[in-house]
Amino acid sequence: SPQTSQAGVAVMAVAVSVGLLLLVVAVFYCVRHKGGPCCRQRREKGAP
Repeated sequence: SPQTSQAGVAVMAVAVSVGLLLLVVAVFYCVRHKGGPCCRQRREKGAP
């Protein structure tokens, strides 16, 4: 029924929003705490 598909779309939209929010928070936290394990690991991996 249309209600079921609407609910599925709403759930997907919420899941995507939450995922993006977590990603932004993780990046913000990493950038704010420069030199933390997250950024250090990334730099070591990209270092020659």
